[in-house]
Amino acid sequence: MAIGGIEISPTALAQISAASWGGLRPSDWHHVSAPSEFKTNYDLLSKVAHITRIGATMEAYLNIIYGGFLGGAEGVAIGLAAGLIIINQNYMGTTLSVSSAHPFLHSDATAESLWAQSLAFQAISRNTDLLIASLCKPASGPGTKTLLYECAAFIIAGVVSGLSVPQAAMTATGTHPRYCSGLEAKFSGEVAHSVCGMSREQADEIVKQLLAKYETKLADKPIGRPFEEVYHVDTVRPTQEWQGLYEEVKNELIGIGVPLP
Repeated sequence: MAIGGIEISPTALAQISAASWGGLRPSDWHHVSAPSEFKTNYDLLSKVAHITRIGATMEAYLNIIYGGFLGGAEGVAIGLAAGLIIINQNYMGTTLSVSSAHPFLHSDATAESLWAQSLAFQAISRNTDLLIASLCKPASGPGTKTLLYECAAFIIAGVVSGLSVPQAAMTATGTHPRYCSGLEAKFSGEVAHSVCGMSREQADEIVKQLLAKYETKLADKPIGRPFEEVYHVDTVRPTQEWQGLYEEVKNELIGIGVPLP
């Protein structure tokens, strides 16, 4: 995200300036977004032209608002599938990232979002060879079991549906500085690898059990604790408490059928 943040925020001129001698390399992760569902503008297309011209790696992405222009879960599913086709056509990204956002819960791991995202990923992965990415955006933050539950449900539902690049995680709704840590990323990677080859039927039962553990708590905004309270800053290692919660949730997942190491 240190690289992604530079690329996400500026205008085309600022991004192009950063991708110069001593700055971002063609091998770094360059980003181009869609400002709204199915839309673009000339500033963003200027980024595309530059990234393509230097032969760089590009992530093209868009976000669908649940309950917005496209309505509920059914509309979001169609929008995500269509969005992948559109950003592939308009931006020609190396990876194509789509996700949904809940206007009130600020999580894309609600039951409705997981259903819509899974359906869209299955449609695209069955009919194309596109590299699908998606960003996990939990309402929960570090130091909470709900964060790990949200990440696990998102990752499991996505991977068995054809998701190629699970991105985890924009924790604590992405609006609280320092409310992130590395442990949830490690956890998400472990879950992603462990469920490769799992059937959708088995994954569905596991995700339902996970939803029961966290979905009713999302409205309380369990943002957890900032980085310096869940990690030892001098060693960049998780605290015993945060590491303990991670181990607890791993054991819970193993108990419900996730073959974690």
